Amino acid sequence: MLEPKAVCLHNRTSKDDRGRQLFSIAFSSSTNRCHTQQTILRNNLCLFDQSGFGSCAYLYPFSINDERGKFLDPWANDQDWALIYAMRFLDR
Repeated sequence: MLEPKAVCLHNRTSKDDRGRQLFSIAFSSSTNRCHTQQTILRNNLCLFDQSGFGSCAYLYPFSINDERGKFLDPWANDQDWALIYAMRFLDR
């Protein structure tokens, strides 16, 4: 089996069996790869604010149909999977 050099930790990938398999390879292998995986996972946590609100989407356009853009989408809340994997795999 080929080992990945980097595992995409997108929440859709990490929910299935293949995602879990790649996670176990990534976090039990070489130090450099483990550091890379931890960095990717931490980057998945960047859209959480001080109150704990998390989003996985930012609406960039200035306006859409005369409604203001440039805000975190409150309905795109799938970011909680990043928290689950952070609690499981990151050092405390």
